[in-house]
Amino acid sequence: MTGFPDRRDASATGRTADVWADALREEFAGRSVLITGHTEFKGSWLALWLRELGANVTGYALDPPTVPSNFVAAAVADAMQMDQRADIRNRTALEGRSGPADPMSSFTWLPRVWSSRDMRSPPKPSP
Repeated sequence: MTGFPDRRDASATGRTADVWADALREEFAGRSVLITGHTEFKGSWLALWLRELGANVTGYALDPPTVPSNFVAAAVADAMQMDQRADIRNRTALEGRSGPADPMSSFTWLPRVWSSRDMRSPPKPSP
């Protein structure tokens, strides 16, 4: 990201939060953003936040992992341009996904910390 205001300049006016919010809106307004893991707790909040900033948000993830879930309770799917369900470990499905072919930004939220064992032998994706 470029062009963010210097906190020292913004604090002189007493409007630090507004200046930063305006800078974030300017950065993300109209931008195509892909979020993997958008049905998880943090990913769902990120999707709502980016949409509030004016981004066109596409999500790619498994179904929400808990009941109840923030994704359902906050109606995150309604705020998104596209909500796709698949396993990110399935490369064929990921490459064939619909939506913005070349998002301007992407965020990945892994549902859990992967151990070194997982990295050597990742869990098999579901079909």
